[in-house]
Amino acid sequence: MPTDSKAREGRRRSGLTDRQNAARIEELAGLPPIPTLSPEDVAQHLGTSPWWVREQARAGRVDHLRLGKGRIRFLPEHVHELIALCTVEATESTVGGATTPRVPASLAALGATRRSQRAHGTHPVDCP
Repeated sequence: MPTDSKAREGRRRSGLTDRQNAARIEELAGLPPIPTLSPEDVAQHLGTSPWWVREQARAGRVDHLRLGKGRIRFLPEHVHELIALCTVEATESTVGGATTPRVPASLAALGATRRSQRAHGTHPVDCP
C-alpha cells in the first residue's frame, strides 16, 4: 500500500498540485455525460451483428473511440456516418409513370463493353 509521500510524489510527477487536481475534478464534474454506444448497441440499432460493427471500426471504415484495452465505443455522429457509408442510392427513377434506369451521365457516356455485352447477351447499339 503506497504511503502518503509516495502518492504525493506521483502527483508531483504529473505536474499538478493537489489544488490543481481538485479544481480539475470539479471542472470535469460539471460536464454532462457523453453518450457513447457499444458495438452491441449499434448492431441492435442497425439490425446487424456486433462482429460486423467492430469489423467496420477495425478496418477504419468508420470513426470510433478506442478506450482502455482496445474497447470500441461510438458517438451518435459515428453511427450516422456508418449509416451514410452503407446507404445505397436507388438505381431506377419513375418519370411520368415509366421506370427508367438511373445512370449518372458520366457513366452512360462510356457505354457497355464487348465483354459485358457477351456476358449479358446484349448486342451493341450502333451510335450515329
